[in-house]
Amino acid sequence: MVHLSTARATLAYIYAPPLLIDSVRTSQPAREGMSGSGSGSGVWVFKNGVMQLQPEQPAAGRKALLYVPTGEKMTSLELLERRLGAHGWERYYENRDIVQLHRRDGGIDLISLPRDFTKFRSTHMYDVVLKNRDSFKVVDVPS
Repeated sequence: MVHLSTARATLAYIYAPPLLIDSVRTSQPAREGMSGSGSGSGVWVFKNGVMQLQPEQPAAGRKALLYVPTGEKMTSLELLERRLGAHGWERYYENRDIVQLHRRDGGIDLISLPRDFTKFRSTHMYDVVLKNRDSFKVVDVPS
């Protein structure tokens, strides 16, 4: 049995069977003495009818796209386009808002990138990696 307390209401004692509830995310402060962690957020884990607050893992830092053959980080759209061009990608010139690249061999793959490289996010990076598995990878940038 567990006693939960939230900012809105206090829930009475509940029973949490371990097979029915695995975990619940919360951003509510933990009650003093319940978890002993003193931190306010994490994942509530239910095991054998007992609930514990496990702190969230620190978020990963920034990501960078790495060109594997040379170990070079892609720092501009021009550099990335040059590397992709060497692997059979060419630019569509129809869209002014984004940069789109397609395979010269007529394949159906399409890579869409923001024209402003400061808006280049991990989703764009993984799109490049997915379509060029041996040439690119996403790495964490040390803080």
